[in-house]
Amino acid sequence: MASAPAPAGPAEAWPLLLKTETRTLLNAGGSLQPSASTEPSNPDGPDADADGWEDLPGLSDALGTLTDNGGQPSFTIDLSQGAFFPSTLPRKRVDARTRAEQLEAQERAWDKAMPDLVDAYLAWKHRAALARDTSASAAASAAAQPTSATGDWFTVAAICDTSFERHLRVEQANNETASISLMRTGMMACTPIMPVVAISVGLLELYYRVRRRAPRLGIQPFVRALCDIHMCPYRPFLREQFSSAFDRYLAVLREVQRRVDGALGRDTPHWRALNACPPCSYKLEGEVELAIPGFIAMDGGQSMKRSATAGLADARVYHSDYRIPPEEVDLCADEVRRRVVPKKKKQDTEPDAPAFVTLNESGEPGDDAPTPSLCAHRWKNAKAEHHKIAPGMYTQTGGFVSMCRHGVVLWFAEMIRSGELAKYPLAIISRMLRVGMCGTRCGYDIGCAFQGTLDRSSLGLRAREAKITSGLNSFHGYGHNRLCQLAHHPLYQTGFGLEDLEICERFFSWLNGIGGVVRHASHYHWLQAFDLGILQWDEDKYHEISKFLLNNVRQAVRLKEEYEPLLSEFKRRTSLTDTDIEGWLEEERAYLEGLRAEPEEVGLKMDYIAMLNELEEAETALASKQSDYQDGLRAPSEEEIARKRLSPAAVTKLYKARVDAHNKYMKILEAVLALEGVLGIDLRWTTSSREYQDGLVEMAERDWRRALDRLELLMVQRMFELAKSHVFGYKLREAIGKGLKSRSQAIRTAVTRYNELAAALNPPAAPVNFATLMEWTEVQEFELLRRSRAGDVREKAWAQPANRLMAAKYYKVLRANEELIRCRIEARRLMTAMHDEERQLETTLGRLTASNPALGYELRELIARRMAVNDQHRFFLAKLAAIPGFEDILTPGVRLGTQDTEPAPVRAAGTQVIEPAPAHAAGRPPAADEHGDVWNVEAVENDGHEVEEEELHALHDYIATVDD
Repeated sequence: MASAPAPAGPAEAWPLLLKTETRTLLNAGGSLQPSASTEPSNPDGPDADADGWEDLPGLSDALGTLTDNGGQPSFTIDLSQGAFFPSTLPRKRVDARTRAEQLEAQERAWDKAMPDLVDAYLAWKHRAALARDTSASAAASAAAQPTSATGDWFTVAAICDTSFERHLRVEQANNETASISLMRTGMMACTPIMPVVAISVGLLELYYRVRRRAPRLGIQPFVRALCDIHMCPYRPFLREQFSSAFDRYLAVLREVQRRVDGALGRDTPHWRALNACPPCSYKLEGEVELAIPGFIAMDGGQSMKRSATAGLADARVYHSDYRIPPEEVDLCADEVRRRVVPKKKKQDTEPDAPAFVTLNESGEPGDDAPTPSLCAHRWKNAKAEHHKIAPGMYTQTGGFVSMCRHGVVLWFAEMIRSGELAKYPLAIISRMLRVGMCGTRCGYDIGCAFQGTLDRSSLGLRAREAKITSGLNSFHGYGHNRLCQLAHHPLYQTGFGLEDLEICERFFSWLNGIGGVVRHASHYHWLQAFDLGILQWDEDKYHEISKFLLNNVRQAVRLKEEYEPLLSEFKRRTSLTDTDIEGWLEEERAYLEGLRAEPEEVGLKMDYIAMLNELEEAETALASKQSDYQDGLRAPSEEEIARKRLSPAAVTKLYKARVDAHNKYMKILEAVLALEGVLGIDLRWTTSSREYQDGLVEMAERDWRRALDRLELLMVQRMFELAKSHVFGYKLREAIGKGLKSRSQAIRTAVTRYNELAAALNPPAAPVNFATLMEWTEVQEFELLRRSRAGDVREKAWAQPANRLMAAKYYKVLRANEELIRCRIEARRLMTAMHDEERQLETTLGRLTASNPALGYELRELIARRMAVNDQHRFFLAKLAAIPGFEDILTPGVRLGTQDTEPAPVRAAGTQVIEPAPAHAAGRPPAADEHGDVWNVEAVENDGHEVEEEELHALHDYIATVDD
């Protein structure tokens, strides 16, 4: 292996060596040969040879002279003439292939070399450990060296993080490609067959780790930084070469992981989705059955847009275990057809059932409902304009993800030239049914409408059998109407605990940094960036599971300690019981059910009054045309024409006006007669009739309710925009700020209209003012303004502000008790999963050490990483075990459907074995790193507090504020 590269000076600029993929091979005999091409070339030029090479002037001047050195032929090359520099290379390769064809040929060559490349990578990575292992030293020596001592050698430009070697000499065996030879020295070639540039694996690993932690860091700024280190100007082709090497490095890592998963038995279909989160999936024998066995959150994010004109030549397919292919998603495309409200609809009103038209294209959740959902209508209106319609300039308009309540991603689907259509959540449900998930509640922004869509779809029966249902998440649930909240909001759902299911919002907030990097990327690199982001997110979420459980338990205990004394005092003072408080919920639901739609007879009476007004206007208009509507129409007389001096055109116009007025009058009269027949009215109402006056009162109340609906919708939009302004970037915050200003003016106008109509009622309704509205944080406040035909709702016990506040605290205490039960079960699942996994890793490691030492050391490294995380889990679980009621969580159980065995738990080589702490332990035994050195456990706890503060995103704070 070559020695460490020496730092490059300004004269040895990196870019001079990187402009081409052409390389000169020097064989052992000293002859000068061009390397063979991976694909037959199509030379375009009369001077091109049959193999695709073309002679250029100056060949003898550039190559110098051949000499004899001790009987061995050799040569000298005048480097000052730049014989190896592409700008003066005497022979060039003429390649007539398109960019797409070149990439396809290169990918085929890489795929062919991949098995040997991975073997060489493992041998190089674990060379020191393999050399120390006497049982594997012979195999390691054979794998680390070329298989033929009579091979060639070649030179490449070697780029490291802080060093650069202009001519790194690499030995190449006769039966292996240059990329394999480079990998044995720890260098990744930029091309598979004839590389002139190689990048150190250490540098690629550095970028890989930084990129996962900082998704905003694209390849271009990283390469620019390398250029600054090596004191050379940046060139665009440098980014392409680094990108090619990085793509192949990621492919090597994926293949290594595939081999490790195969050795561990984790290569079965959907293994990751079914086992990635132990608290969700690792069910134990004898545990308490939960009312809601599991949770999944679903949502779509639009930050990961990709230009439709980017990367068209790159036809590679990136395979991700997280991705649901578009072909599978489109199987659900015909389940729902898009429904839109006609543009001619007035925007100053919002009826309970807006008129609509159905289009022949895939629709959104709720579009298939027999009666359009008010929640779905508001949800669409509350979305930003650029999220409602996908611009034609983008192919991928975002991603639709699903994840468990602990934040572990299950699957994602590409949103292609569309917004959040119903086919995306339906595809998630379809995948859940395929892998055998059951008893799951799916939280979705518009889960109420989606539940109806799911029931009406072809998946409905299977979903009901698997007990998969849809509901609301916490924050977005407060944007739904109150009746929907009572039926679907987590606060009122038995078994929900304190889970808010808003984890998707936090995920997209974290993922926003990738959007700018992939906007103009190819589809392959778009998926690659998405996959890398999810991998890091999942790794972090697994690290935080134990702390997540500890924090949830502490929150539940704190709620109980704070609210239970207040509730006890309240019930003592008011002589109310738990049954009374729970009954308020049913009373409120019954009241709101009565407000959902006005009785049909009332609606017909209002229509009749409206038609009477139109009939009176038509009769007046007809009389003004001087038409005898009793004896039929007549044309103007000769006396009338002479008196008015009418021209023939005026006569025709006058006659047509009389005909139109008569026809209009007769049409309205027919409608009035029909309504009188339906309502059983024998004597037509007049403006002085009692029935007519009562109808006017009801019409005024209907207009007032519509004004209230409009005001409520504007406030819902404002609440959503306020939440977004805390979590997104500067530009989007500016746009949201402008939207809030215009929304505020619309709210002022709506307030004025509402107060005018409220004052016209008898008795007048409660007025509102702009300042009060700005303080409201829940839609339920609007429901208190409504009144039924039976009287003022504010007189009801459940509508009293103090009672409503205590009822909310009562349900929070119920949910806190449920959260304690769930966290206890999940903590023991986590402890058992760690115990079982360590036993499996120990068994597999022993087998691989004998059969595949290199892969065995790769597994040993995975074990070291896993044990470090599990040790942190044990630390937080020990704290959790100190809380009353959680004493048994440190005792591993038995996974459902398995048989228990008791081998000793495994620890990575050199680490201290730490048995689970006893139930009474309040502290934690000292932990050791992989070198046996004990490290400070307080540092872990402090780091945990830092992580906790970082996780308190502005959206989460806002949700907590609303919830309180």
